[in-house]
Amino acid sequence: AWSIGLLEPRERDVLARLAVLPAGCTLETAEAIAAADVDAMQALVEHHLVRIVDVDGMRRYRHPEAIREYADELLGDDRRPVLDSLVRHLVELVESCDLSVAGALQQARLKSLDAELDNLRVALRHAATMPGDSPPESSPSSADTMPPRPSTGPTRRRIPSLVTRSPTS
Repeated sequence: AWSIGLLEPRERDVLARLAVLPAGCTLETAEAIAAADVDAMQALVEHHLVRIVDVDGMRRYRHPEAIREYADELLGDDRRPVLDSLVRHLVELVESCDLSVAGALQQARLKSLDAELDNLRVALRHAATMPGDSPPESSPSSADTMPPRPSTGPTRRRIPSLVTRSPTS
């Protein structure tokens, strides 16, 4: 908590908003859901509140778990709008991943989605609670039209149950 007290209010807000991301995030995701920029993320790294990690060649930012839990408490009543932003951002991310391509480009896109799996779970759970008839534009049923994935990695084994599982299971 001492290090958090040294942050500017804007940096503290970014830290709190990032707490909804159990899998950490890229700078692009931090910008989309936390109104972060390079300077804010660097300040969080310098205060040892966020680490930069390499996941399959991708630069990601992650909270140590105790910091993430504390930051989640700071988020308080602002949680719902941040989760709404997360749902919109991840829908855009998934829709932009054209998996019909083959080879190295497809593998890179799949790695990118693999890194977001825990964040996708959070977004799906939240989308199920959003008002209206259905989650934003894309729905899990669109998975029926996706080409088969050539990988046998952990995401491929878990996605079918994730898509068909009810939000309460």
